[in-house]
Amino acid sequence: MPADDNTVQSVPVDRFFVAVFVAFAFLPRPASARPPEVDQLATLYKELIRFKDEPKFKEVGFGQCCEYHDWMVRVERLRDKTSSGIWLQVGVLPGDLLTLGLDFLHSKGNGTSYAREMVHQFEAALFRKPAKKGFTGKMSGTDRACKDLALYQRQMELIEAQDYAAAAKIISDDDACPLVQKDTPMRGPLDTRKQGEVTYVLVEAQGIGRVWVMEDAVEFRARK
Repeated sequence: MPADDNTVQSVPVDRFFVAVFVAFAFLPRPASARPPEVDQLATLYKELIRFKDEPKFKEVGFGQCCEYHDWMVRVERLRDKTSSGIWLQVGVLPGDLLTLGLDFLHSKGNGTSYAREMVHQFEAALFRKPAKKGFTGKMSGTDRACKDLALYQRQMELIEAQDYAAAAKIISDDDACPLVQKDTPMRGPLDTRKQGEVTYVLVEAQGIGRVWVMEDAVEFRARK
């Protein structure tokens, strides 16, 4: 008995929908999408920043009695189950987050200089926005940059005099001389000044604003 028209037409239609489903199910993830483990680390980081100043955390820390212990367990689980290759691409590790948590605990939420450096690194690695149109360069390495050129120049003078402690102290203020992470997009140079053999350039660093850096600290793309 010959098949009716409806049966004959339904076969290719069914196959079409199956083929579409399979194609979409196995589409590769876009290059811009980051692994879910990185999103988990970002969530755990934000939780730490939220509870580090809570009086209860300062009192009980990561003791098993309380919710902060659960946070530590989740960070350890993420550390233990995730391939190190993921974190090499990100630039920060779950182990770094554990150390940061202990730093905040021992400093009663204030954080040491190590904690401040790590906060900059986590913020840059996990929450940095893509470069906006018009940015023509990037920071070649992580370093401090100063909003006041005279302050930056004074620091270089102290380094030349081998007074390294004073040089480090003079630019330790995060507001006056913020830490700029490697690959931070830059626009410029907006101005150039020379002092001896050192050339300083004024740039606009994404997320930071206008700061002075040494010319060799920035990689500018060639203008076409």
